[in-house]
Amino acid sequence: MKITRLQREFIGEQFHTPKGGTLTVTGVSPIKQGRGALFTVECSVCSADAELWPSGSIIASKGHLIKGVVPCGCTRSPRWTQDQFEILVKRKCEEKGYIFQGFVGEYKGAFTYLRLHNLQNDNTWETTTITSFLHIGTGCPLEARLKQKQQAV
Repeated sequence: MKITRLQREFIGEQFHTPKGGTLTVTGVSPIKQGRGALFTVECSVCSADAELWPSGSIIASKGHLIKGVVPCGCTRSPRWTQDQFEILVKRKCEEKGYIFQGFVGEYKGAFTYLRLHNLQNDNTWETTTITSFLHIGTGCPLEARLKQKQQAV
């Protein structure tokens, strides 16, 4: 792939993110978007997590970067891929003592249901979405019912 003079001049440009990070344009991506090129970008905050953001995984158009669009996890509402959601869910499961057994049915982004297993009480359930698990903190329904009964006593 031939890199134009303008593309070469854009490499090295830096942009700030809302979370205090710095986006640095590192190259031209082999992925095309219409007529325009996409650029690979490294974020000083997100790129520190190589599992979630492997090298070369953050890409954006020149126009988006200039307009202030943030293509990584530093944006207010990141657009996670299925692989990234899986990593985030597995990390949260590790915190809570659960096992992630996969997605339920068709993948629907943040609204996809999860199959989770609680090691403490051997309960498995499929009623929690990615969003409710990661952001609201929804956990094991059996554990919640037991806790509710104990509080009622």
